[in-house]
Amino acid sequence: KEANISAQESLERTKERMQKEREAVEEALQNEISVAKEKSEYEKEKLKGENKELQQLLRDQKDELQTLQLELKNEKSVMHTKIGQLSLRHQKEIDKLKQNNETEIDLLRTKVEQELRD
Repeated sequence: KEANISAQESLERTKERMQKEREAVEEALQNEISVAKEKSEYEKEKLKGENKELQQLLRDQKDELQTLQLELKNEKSVMHTKIGQLSLRHQKEIDKLKQNNETEIDLLRTKVEQELRD
């Protein structure tokens, strides 16, 4: 009977020890889960911050590109205006030269006709 009681007590102590070990393992697992969650949350926040920075950089670059496109458009407009002005000035010079030539030809023709009459 005593052996039975002793075996029963030994079984109880073993159950208690196993229960404590299981609780220790569960606590360790919960700690690991908590640490993993914290790391995950930290990484998530870090990535959010990096994402915001990248989005701002992208917006800045888009703004810069739009500014450059507008400057290019303005420069093209200025160049077209200058080309138009040069073309108009050259055309006026050409017209003036034509007129001078025609006047000179008329004068020469008149002079030749006058000399032929005389």
